[in-house]
Formats: sequence, C-alpha cells, structure tokens
Amino acid sequence: MDSSVSRLSQEVQSVSESIQECLSSTQMPASVKLLQKILGRPLPFKEASVVQCMDKLKALSTSLNVVDLRPAKGESSGQRDFYRLKAASSDWETKHKLLQEWTSILRANHQEDVNTERLSVSVEILRSHMKEQKIPLFPEEKSNEQSYTPMDQKELAQLSSEVQMWPSMEYLMLLWQYKLVTDLLSHSYYVRKNMQSDLNQLVSFCLKHTSLPSQHVRAFNFLTQHSEITSGDVALLWSELICCVFSSFWDSTVSTDPDYWLSWKPTSSPDGSTTQVLLEPSVKVKLWDFIQYLFSSIITS
Repeated sequence: MDSSVSRLSQEVQSVSESIQECLSSTQMPASVKLLQKILGRPLPFKEASVVQCMDKLKALSTSLNVVDLRPAKGESSGQRDFYRLKAASSDWETKHKLLQEWTSILRANHQEDVNTERLSVSVEILRSHMKEQKIPLFPEEKSNEQSYTPMDQKELAQLSSEVQMWPSMEYLMLLWQYKLVTDLLSHSYYVRKNMQSDLNQLVSFCLKHTSLPSQHVRAFNFLTQHSEITSGDVALLWSELICCVFSSFWDSTVSTDPDYWLSWKPTSSPDGSTTQVLLEPSVKVKLWDFIQYLFSSIITS
C-alpha cells in the first residue's frame, strides 16, 4: 500500500514539474501554441484587466437573462421584473452594446491587438447606459419596487405580445444556428456567397426577436467583422461556435418552459387587473416572412 502511494506521489510530482517547466519556458512548444490557437488562452494567463471586464460584463448581462424569471405559484411579478422583460424584448440598442463588448472579450481571448484600457472604459459606459434606461442591475442594486414607474395597460399588452412570441422565434433561431454552424464546420462557406449576410441576419434576428443572452451569439458576431471567412477563422472558433449553440439551446424559452412563455401575461398591473393580449397582425406577418426565408435558404443552399 505504501509503495503504491509513493509511486503515485512520484508520478504526480513528475507531471507537476513537467507543467511548470513548460509554462516557465521562454520557448513555448508548438503543441501548446496550437492548443492556445484553438481554445484561446486559459483564463489564469489572461491580463487581469480582461478578466475584470468579463466579470463586470457577466453581472450586466444577468439583468437581461430572463429565461428563469418565473414567479413561484401564487406570487405575482413586480415592476422590476417587467422592466427586465421589457429590456430583453425591445431594448435592441442595449443588447447590441452588450454583444459588442462580449465580442471584444472574445477578440481579446484570441488576439493580441486589443486595447484593454479602452475595453474597461466601454464596459463602464455600458453600465451607465443601462442605469439611464432603468434596467435593474445586479448584484449591487437591491430590489426597490418604488423606484420603477408602473407600466400602463398599453405597455403591458405590447410586452405580452412580444414575450409570447419568444418560444416560436427561438425555435426558428435554433434551427438557423444549427444550419450555419454545420455549414461553417463543413467548410460550405467556400461555395456560399451569402454566408456573411446570413450571419448578420442571424445576429440581428437574435437581438431583436428573442430573449437569448447576447453572449450566446458572440462567435457569430465575431465572424461578421471579418471581410471574408477563412478556414483559420473557423478553426479558431469551432469550440466557441459549438458552445454558443448548446448554450442557446439550454437558455431558450422553447427548451425550458415553452407553455409558460407562450401564455405569458402580466400577473400584476396598476389597477390590479390582468392584461388581456391579442397577438398583433404585424408580428404574424414578420414570423411568416421569416419562415419563408428560412425554408428557401435551406432549399437553395
């Protein structure tokens, strides 16, 4: 027994010494460089300022992550929750700003030419913007229902019509993501002239019509910033693309509780009544147009 423990201890020590030697070497092995190129730099070896920016960005993104925002049975949603839902459903500008910062974090993870000081300033500007928009921030801002002006019936009706569309829109979004990722990993973009256009439309659709957190499309947005997609870009981001797709699935309203979101309506309003909502015809037209576009894209590609 003692000999087995001693042998195991020696093996662990040998592995530890090898790792230390590899990390302390001025000439990094080609295999380690290749691993970094594919997976990005491990978090402990990033600049401290980038890690701090990412932590702040995660906290800001929590405000718009509403998929778990379901009151317990017998409870009602407060104005604070309504403001979060409103921001997630219609504040395209804030979601776009969040996405740009997440894309900058991704770029800092893979590239050297990133101004970390400018990144830190941008995150602080984004926090100020969200405060101006009265979006509840976490974790520093404690719940205070009195600080939020109650929404009127028209605002609640509009919010309901948008929220109830999320499961349908996110189902289509997932199909679209699966298709684009498959095309990227199979290098079909070499023969597709509209790949960049599809990526841009997917990102725009996710921000405007779904509750998907912005960070789940950062890899797609990263590719839209390239004039031309290369095999090197795909090799650099393949793991990130896969993670984005799986994260989108697990954090979508269609995969968590579609029945709840399809029938969502405010459980509290200024006069204590329940808002009745009818789906706007314009939303139906947009949905039908998108379905036609998606199917035609699948057939022609």
